Amino acid sequence: MNSIIANRIYNLVSNDPAKIAVLNLLSDGKWHTRFEVESIAKDQRPTIGLVGICMIIKMLQDADTELLEVYDNDSGRFYRLNPQRQSLIKKIVDYYMKDSRDPKTSSAKQFKKFKERLRSTKKSDLDYDDNLKQFL
Repeated sequence: MNSIIANRIYNLVSNDPAKIAVLNLLSDGKWHTRFEVESIAKDQRPTIGLVGICMIIKMLQDADTELLEVYDNDSGRFYRLNPQRQSLIKKIVDYYMKDSRDPKTSSAKQFKKFKERLRSTKKSDLDYDDNLKQFL
């Protein structure tokens, strides 16, 4: 597998729990209906709709044309991962599921540092107020 394609998929799903959930569902190698994919994504992001699901699928197909297999019949549309790509996708999903609280992108890391800085200033303000209460 080309490392460029792996990086595209990795960057595509970074810090989006709906995309990670969709890949996690598809990583078992079985056929899944569009409704299953939609319900798993709605569990992570309740405001996502059919257009959002179709955009996730299209982005995944744009990242790697051989990533998903699509099957249409009278009962609906079915998706599954290409068996050759399953090991790579499982590694990506496992990485994101392992430490989902740790930020993966640079902007998320900066936001985490900003929140920590705000918390530290709030704590110091509270300590200052406690010190003032001694004199009252």
